[in-house]
Amino acid sequence: MSATTQEAAPAARVRRTRLADDRRTLDDAIADAVRQKLSVDERGPSRFYFNDVRCECCNGIVKLEGRVPTYRLKRLLLSLIENLDGIQEIDDRVECDRTE
Repeated sequence: MSATTQEAAPAARVRRTRLADDRRTLDDAIADAVRQKLSVDERGPSRFYFNDVRCECCNGIVKLEGRVPTYRLKRLLLSLIENLDGIQEIDDRVECDRTE
């Protein structure tokens, strides 16, 4: 193996590591933005109904799990986050206690 090839391999690993770290940082920022949006709803007390909703983000895909009391609140939850920057897709696993 030539010296140039040996030097290129560590540099490639460093770039991949930085990209992975950047992706994790972006995913963490997206998840934090979703949590913030659900905890500070300007529309009223509905934020209290989102306490049982958990959020994870991986590669821009936001996974929501948990329960809300009504389907109407589930629709509100999704509308609050659907246009946040960085979200590629929403994996909605939120269940409703009752439909309306």
